[in-house]
Amino acid sequence: MPINRKRGSAYYLGEVEELSCLGERSAQSGGYSPTEANKIAIEQLKLEVVNRGGNGYWVESCKDFTSDYQSCDVATVCKGKTYSY
Repeated sequence: MPINRKRGSAYYLGEVEELSCLGERSAQSGGYSPTEANKIAIEQLKLEVVNRGGNGYWVESCKDFTSDYQSCDVATVCKGKTYSY
């Protein structure tokens, strides 16, 4: 006999933003790729979602990031929204 479950709503918890900052790598390894920096930023975003008590998220954008106060060879900032189901 199937179990009937009432479907709940998603609760919006807020916006999230995380940065990946990748430093120097040896010339032999070829350095970091923008795709690698993007993946790391999304993983950081997921961790922030969990820290806020969320279990769902939506990545709105990821883009290259540069700043004078960061010593990053490659950096990406991702922005999104977090939800609790």
